[in-house]
This record gives sequence, structure tokens and C-alpha cells, in this order.
Amino acid sequence: MKLCFSIWALTALSLAACNQPVKTEGHEDSVTVTANTPAKPAGPGCYQLISGQDSFRLDLQLQGDSASGTLVYNFFEKDDSKGTFKGLLTDSILKIAYEFSSEGIISTRPAIFKLTDGQAFEARPDTFTQTGLPVFPDDRSKLVFDTTPWRQNCGL
Repeated sequence: MKLCFSIWALTALSLAACNQPVKTEGHEDSVTVTANTPAKPAGPGCYQLISGQDSFRLDLQLQGDSASGTLVYNFFEKDDSKGTFKGLLTDSILKIAYEFSSEGIISTRPAIFKLTDGQAFEARPDTFTQTGLPVFPDDRSKLVFDTTPWRQNCGL
């Protein structure tokens, strides 16, 4: 029991020390070091965003870099869209073809999400085609993402 508590206490202290600057004082040659931890890529699971009375949900399954799942946009007092997607996850960027039903009509459109640290951020299109489909830049560095995250682990 004491061993379990000791391990837990040591782990808690180690985690508390993460991302804290390390300083040495009283020396002319002192250095301040800040530890930076890289963002962890998010993985399969459920991502959800609730904004006012609107809610959005992405259920993601992965097999290698192949992605599939369901995507639901529930807009309060507006038309919802619900459907499935298939796509690829490469370097934390999920590019999908989203096939959905809205007002009884089946449509397909592209969507892009950035998955990182248990969050998903939806990309904003640069423009739209004449038929209303979103168009995203081919250069990944030019993608612009919403700043409000969809959080992983829906319902928790």
C-alpha cells in the first residue's frame, strides 16, 4: 500500500513539475529552461462541440491512416445534417468525404479537421463552388481552422 502511494505521489509531483521553468539563482551564468511538450495527435473516438443550442458530433474510427465514421451537425431550429464519412488521417489532418442527408436529400462534400491533444478543429473553406461545395487550399500550411475545439470523449 505504501509503495502504491509512493508511486502515485512521485507521479503527481513529476506531473506538477511539467512545463514549469527551471531556474538557477545566485549565479551570473544562470539559465532559464522551459520544457515544451509536443502536441499529442488525437486518435479514434468521439469529438463533440456544443455551441449555444447547436451541437456537432464526430465519431471517428481509424485503421492505419484510413478513417471512417459518422458526422452530425444539429443546428437549433434549422436543417440538420447527418451522415457517414471516409477519408485519410495524415500528420494529424483528417481529410474526409462526408455523405449526408439533409431535408431528405443525399449530398457529399469535403471536410477537413485538425486532430490534436484530444480536440478536433474544423477547417474553414477558402471559397465555395457554384454548387455550394467548400473548397480548401491544397497547401496544408494555408489551411485555416476554427478556434473553438470539438472535445474528445463525448458525454463525459
